[in-house]
Amino acid sequence: MRIGIDIDGCMNNQHDFVINYATKYICEKKLPYNVQNFKDENTEEIFKWNEKIAHDFWEKYRQNLVKENIRPFCAEVINKLYDEGNEVFIITARYDGDLWWDSKSRNNVENITINILKEQCIKYTDIIFSKDKLTTVKKYDIQIMLEDNLNNIEKISNLIPVFIMNNTYNTAIQNKNTIRCYSWYDFYNKFHKFDSNNKKILIFTNGNSDRYIKGCELVGLNATISDSISDLSSFDGLILASEGDLNPKLYEQVNIKSKNIEKIFDEKCMKCLDYFVKNNKPILGICKGMQLINVYFNGTLKQDISNHDFPKLMHAHKVICNNISSLRCYYGNEFEVNSLHHQCIDKIGTNFEIIAFSEDGVIEAIQKENIIAVQWHPERLLNNDFDTLEGKKVFEIFKDLF
Repeated sequence: MRIGIDIDGCMNNQHDFVINYATKYICEKKLPYNVQNFKDENTEEIFKWNEKIAHDFWEKYRQNLVKENIRPFCAEVINKLYDEGNEVFIITARYDGDLWWDSKSRNNVENITINILKEQCIKYTDIIFSKDKLTTVKKYDIQIMLEDNLNNIEKISNLIPVFIMNNTYNTAIQNKNTIRCYSWYDFYNKFHKFDSNNKKILIFTNGNSDRYIKGCELVGLNATISDSISDLSSFDGLILASEGDLNPKLYEQVNIKSKNIEKIFDEKCMKCLDYFVKNNKPILGICKGMQLINVYFNGTLKQDISNHDFPKLMHAHKVICNNISSLRCYYGNEFEVNSLHHQCIDKIGTNFEIIAFSEDGVIEAIQKENIIAVQWHPERLLNNDFDTLEGKKVFEIFKDLF
C-alpha cells in the first residue's frame, strides 16, 4: 500500500501547540485576550490577530513546534507500517522560503524537516514538499492519505480514501470516503482493517464459483473468479478450489483409481500456486485445492479411500483439532463437517503442520506460515442451517493471514 502522511496536524498536534503557546504569548506581550473560536485551524482566526502579530508569534515559537510536538507513537506506527512492506510518503505543505517560518530557518525548511524525521528515526520511502497535495497524490499514485486540513480532505477524498487525524477544526467533515482517527494506534488499527477489506482475491477454480464469491463477500474480501494465469500480480491472495482428481503423475504415481482428471487445468493450478507461494501471498486451499498444495510441496495422495464421499450430506463426520490448530479458536476441539472426496493426503508436504483430522485418521486441514487448507467445503456451509461448522469462519481465518 502506498500511504501518504501529512506532518503538521497529523504527525504533530499543531492545534494544541497553538492554543498553549499563543495564550502564553498573549500574556507575555500583554495583548488583548480575544479568543473567537478555539475550533478554527488558523492562528489569526482563533485570536483575531492581525498578520503582523501572527508572524511575530511564529517567529518566536516555530522552532518549538518543530522540535517538541511529535504525537505519541507517531514514529513507532510509521515504522511498523514501513516494516510491513508499505510505501510511506511524507507529504507536507512546508517549503523553503515559507514566510510563516522564523527568519533564521525559513530558507532551510526542507533540510530542517528531513533532519527532524531523522532524529525521530522515522522510516519513509520519500518526502514531498508541496502545497498542492491533490496533484502530489495523483503524481505518486498514493492509495490512502492521512490528513487533517479541511480543504485537502475534501479534495483528496474525491479521489482516494482519506484517514482524518482528529482535530477540533475538522470534526464537522463527514465525507463518505473518509475514516476518522483519534490517535496513531487508532490509525494503525483502522488502516489494517481497511487494508484487509480491500485485498483483491483470486478464486482459481473449475467448479461452482458463486459460493466462493459469497464466502469472500461475507468477510469483506473483494474476490474475482478466473482460470487465467496471465495477470496474477494484480491479486493479493489466492483461493484454490478445483474439482475432479489430481493427475497422479504430479506426485510420481501411476493412475490407480483417480478419475475426472483435467491435466491441463492441473498444470495451470500448479503455475498459479507457484506464483503466490514465491511472492509470499496468502493462500486458502479447499478440497482438491488442499491436495494440490500438498503435492506442490512434495507431498503425496492416497488415490482412493472409503467413507468420505457424501455429496448429499451436510453433516458427514467429525473433525478433531490438535493443540496447535488455528481452527480451535473458531470451532473448539471438535466439530462436524461435510465430506465430498474419495482421495486424501498421504505423505504431508514439506514443513506443513497437520492441524485437523477425522476420527479415522484422514488429514482434514494443514497449515504453514500464510497458507491454510481444508479438505471439506466451507463454501457449502455459509448459511449454517445444519448442525455443522459455520463455513464463513474459514474465510475469516484466511482473511486473518493478511
